[in-house]
Amino acid sequence: MLSIARLAKASLTYAGGIDYLAWKINRHAGTRIEIKPWQRRWPLVAAITLVPRLMKSGAIR
Repeated sequence: MLSIARLAKASLTYAGGIDYLAWKINRHAGTRIEIKPWQRRWPLVAAITLVPRLMKSGAIR
């Protein structure tokens, strides 16, 4: 849960934060996350759909 909280904070702290998070997860987990324009605009709302999918695939624990 702490990791998820850090990722959420990072997505709001930096301009392009969600792109950085997607790159970081892709690099470490070997996945291919595509970020859509609406996800860039509302990163925390996008996390509601992305996090369960990433957990199911094993990209994040």
